[in-house]
Amino acid sequence: MSTTSSPQPEITIVDAPERQAFILQVDGHPAGQLVYSLSGGAPQLVDLTHTEVDETFAGQGLAGRLVHGALTALRSRTPPVKVTASCPYAAKWIERHPDEFTHLIAG
Repeated sequence: MSTTSSPQPEITIVDAPERQAFILQVDGHPAGQLVYSLSGGAPQLVDLTHTEVDETFAGQGLAGRLVHGALTALRSRTPPVKVTASCPYAAKWIERHPDEFTHLIAG
């Protein structure tokens, strides 16, 4: 019996600062977003306010990948930022994955 596997979709997460959102793309097509707001100060505070994934892509773990990708991008910002999550999904994701981004989360 022969099995063929379909190619994995290409998933990218792009920061769109003009929209204050990280855009999730699947094979180059918009599939979701993580909206954020900024407040001044040193370090700048980034609040993750809303996570959404198009229902076409529901159940594929893409919302988690979007939050992870956004936090990874925020971790490398210069000057450094601190993060809060008023979005319930993002807050729960951070709570479930405490080790990787502990230094980034505003206390």
